[in-house]
Amino acid sequence: ETPENIKAYILGLIAEARAQEEVKPNPGAWTIPVPALQEIADWFSTLSEEPHPMISIVGALAFGSVIAGRRYRSVNANWTAMHYVLAAPSGVGKNYIKSGINRLLHASGLEDFFGANFYTHASAVYWALNSAPTHICVTDEFGDSFAEARKSENGNKMTVFKAMKQVYSDVDDMFRADAYSMSGLSKKDREEKKMPAVVIPSLTLLGLTTPGQFYNEIKANHIEGGMMNRYVVFNLGRDNVKTKRKMGNGIPSESMVSKVREVRHLDSAPRDYAFD
Repeated sequence: ETPENIKAYILGLIAEARAQEEVKPNPGAWTIPVPALQEIADWFSTLSEEPHPMISIVGALAFGSVIAGRRYRSVNANWTAMHYVLAAPSGVGKNYIKSGINRLLHASGLEDFFGANFYTHASAVYWALNSAPTHICVTDEFGDSFAEARKSENGNKMTVFKAMKQVYSDVDDMFRADAYSMSGLSKKDREEKKMPAVVIPSLTLLGLTTPGQFYNEIKANHIEGGMMNRYVVFNLGRDNVKTKRKMGNGIPSESMVSKVREVRHLDSAPRDYAFD
């Protein structure tokens, strides 16, 4: 249950997958098999003097998750909302993808899809989804929030992680807020305080952290309780960081904006897709 043992276990799984050629060993060689998302990843890389190709790809995957939220699902009712954790050393530069996601959503008229930096309580998760059933939370220092929740088992931050775990499970159903006592209230007041369920909640999470912040706080109960199973973790080093280069103007192309709007506004009903 020590952080070192858990990290060693995870890295062992990665090494085993590499040996079986299930993953590419060089993060710099990765690309996204969806040209539109790779175009976004390439644009993200223009927002930093020293971009990392894999960081840009993670940002593009998270962006694709949110813009397709509540619109597309597989025939097995798998939706696009994902919870990503990007663990990379301090100084590598991860925040440029946060800026890129924000800029592209705003340019596409989807600024409401960019949520808060994080949540203070489970009720904040509910009200954020109530206001914007599809949104992305890009949070810095995700490992610090993880640590704060672990060290205060009954604290507000712990309720946030429990709520996000529930939202992930309810993606093909309805997410309901915790009930509070209404003892002593009139029937009218109870009706006014009712909180409607969020139908098909689509919360995409992109947690940015350093490996030490994140791995040092993982305990066995996080794995057994299903929390870690919900995260897609990208563990990156300093390798493959591009040398300093001139940054772009930070303005997304009309082509990208057009594609985003096309994906988002095709129709109001979800579409089913079979994935090979």
